[in-house]
Order: sequence, then structure tokens, then C-alpha cells
Amino acid sequence: MKHVTFKKRLTASEEERRLRYEIERSKTAIDAARNHFEHVVDPTLIDCYIYELNAAQLRYQFLLRRFKSQELKLQEANTLPIANGKHRVLS
Repeated sequence: MKHVTFKKRLTASEEERRLRYEIERSKTAIDAARNHFEHVVDPTLIDCYIYELNAAQLRYQFLLRRFKSQELKLQEANTLPIANGKHRVLS
């Protein structure tokens, strides 16, 4: 029998909190990979840490783009069009 799990849909604030946490983890991973790269002498490990550093940087960039797009969605959701074509921001 196949086990099915359902993901709980996160609220905007929970999603923001989770993204901030993941961004911090990515920054830590970048720092750790950079530190290892600077102190290693074995050519195989040098390659390993180059890949690790690149992967951590790509993840960081992805998370930042996702965080920024989420902020834009929230701003758009809080802006209502009014009759004269201008927008009103909800507070």
C-alpha cells in the first residue's frame, strides 16, 4: 500500500520565516565551503570545495529570488485598484 502525505500549506509569515531561515543556512554553508577551500591542499578536495561553494551560492541566489518574489506578491495583494485607475495600498 502506498503511503500518501499531504503538505501543510504555509501562511505568508510562516513561508517568510522559513525562507529567512534557509537563507541564513545557505550563508553559513557558503562561509564553511569558502573556509574549507582556503585551508585545503589536496587537489581532489579543492575540486570538492569549489563544487560545494558553487552549489551553496546557487542555492542562496535561488532563495533570495524566491524571497523577493514573495514580497512582491504580498505587495500586490495589499494594493487594490480604485475607480479612477489609481491604486490604493491597504495598511
